[in-house]
Amino acid sequence: MCQWPDAIISNKGSTSLINGITTKFSSGESRDLPARVRLSWISAQGPVSSSSMISRPGWTGGGEIVGADFDSRVCENPLVHRGVVLDGTELPFEDGTFDLVFSRYVLEHVPDAGGFLREVYRVLKPGGSFLFLTPNKWHYVAIVSRCTPHTFHGWYNRLRGREETDTFPTVYRLNSRSAVRRHFTEAGFMEKELVMCECCPNYLTLSAPLFLLGVGFERLVNSSEVFAGLRVNILGHFCKPQ
Repeated sequence: MCQWPDAIISNKGSTSLINGITTKFSSGESRDLPARVRLSWISAQGPVSSSSMISRPGWTGGGEIVGADFDSRVCENPLVHRGVVLDGTELPFEDGTFDLVFSRYVLEHVPDAGGFLREVYRVLKPGGSFLFLTPNKWHYVAIVSRCTPHTFHGWYNRLRGREETDTFPTVYRLNSRSAVRRHFTEAGFMEKELVMCECCPNYLTLSAPLFLLGVGFERLVNSSEVFAGLRVNILGHFCKPQ
């Protein structure tokens, strides 16, 4: 039996799961976080990154948000209580430390899928949750990414206004539904929800014709669950048994 950190997440739908965290941490609702709740945010290097969804310290509760990243900028992030720089697969926390671990666009960069998940499992409390958002390797963006060199990724993201230093190598070891289920099960997790979601084709905004094609693709894959395996994102909620 898995316990939901209900102080953080107000509803239990898969898509609204991620949106629930986003809303609560950006709106300040997480000020009601009880003292017993601790959250680890993996990859939270700077206030312009995915960590912008984490609430600022100063609530009246007593919970703690810990940002963990390989980038030392995590220590300067004003949106977490404490930043920790990682230097390997092992997470520098005691067993059973966190109620919730959340990662956004991290799993595609993890080379040792099994080792990473075993560490997340270890630092979660019994009944704790691991929530994640990651690309689907069978979406056209990920297919292009896998077929092109990392230098191309940096160049293209620079055209989109993103610094090359914020473009990291991808390996896609945890980026299909079958791979997620296999690796998470092997690590001991229980599946709560796993859904596919297609969104606006932001990667194609540099070209109007390509963007329109992307919009057409978005509408197609969202029209039926038959096409779910081609949607851009995988959203998951797995938990550690009691």
